[in-house]
Amino acid sequence: HGDVDNHVFNTLNTAVRQSMTKETLKEHGAVDHFFSFAQGKEFVATFLYYVCEKHYGVGYEGIFCSLPGDLEPWDEETPFNGILFRSEYYGDTLLEYKIFLDLVNVLADEHLVKYPDDETAVKKYNEYLSSGFLAKCAVGYKRDLEVYREYIDRKNA
Repeated sequence: HGDVDNHVFNTLNTAVRQSMTKETLKEHGAVDHFFSFAQGKEFVATFLYYVCEKHYGVGYEGIFCSLPGDLEPWDEETPFNGILFRSEYYGDTLLEYKIFLDLVNVLADEHLVKYPDDETAVKKYNEYLSSGFLAKCAVGYKRDLEVYREYIDRKNA
């Protein structure tokens, strides 16, 4: 997926408004890896629907996008505040919410160039992102902290 890698690499440059080199791409390799799967119709059908509207993390082969609120009582993971991309190949990348939202907006605009028939759906998901996504993340993070504290208490009991 070399062309996709370069596309997402360039999109990341635009989204975070910083220059990255090929050497620093590995820092964002998990994000690049995720969006190499979440493109085309998958971008709307899976990524925008589950992540943006339903506020569920989603995954593909060896790569996951996790949101605050995804932790389960049996998880041993420390809660995170941001959007976590986890790749078996590239490790973890945690994006700040603003960078994530900027990236999604850029990818949505680029998606509409190729798939103009998706305009209604993309606008709907953009409304979800702008109207309640951050509040859901804050609630999810608070919930994850509580779940993690309960896990630690059980472990130490």
